[in-house]
Amino acid sequence: MKQHLKKLIELPENILFDVENLISNIKNETMWAYQRLFRSYDDRWFWSIKDELTPILIDCLNFYKKQDGCPAGVKNKEEWDNIIETMIEGFKAGRDLDYVGHNFENSEDMVKEYKRLYKIKNKGIKLFAKYYDSLWS
Repeated sequence: MKQHLKKLIELPENILFDVENLISNIKNETMWAYQRLFRSYDDRWFWSIKDELTPILIDCLNFYKKQDGCPAGVKNKEEWDNIIETMIEGFKAGRDLDYVGHNFENSEDMVKEYKRLYKIKNKGIKLFAKYYDSLWS
């Protein structure tokens, strides 16, 4: 198909790949759109719920940071903002952990960065779990 399509229309290789990819994915894209319409998510979420939820959670936490008030047990709004910021940084660190290996030539530096991000992620996720019921406006 690739040779016939390329002969039919002379396109650069990367554009040809995009066209072929679009054609082959029409079935999946249609199915996923139908799933999102009726259940608000599609089957791609099952591949990695972390990858799907992380951007949403970061947006939600940024929203809550802009709201007035704080939950019981938190001294004031400033402390609550710091807690929320720690959660946000934790989710960002968790997202960035997937790409640590791509940024370093030296394995020692990579390990240090991985440990640093992992510590930030764990701290943020623990706070998220602790204040899960308090995340509403």
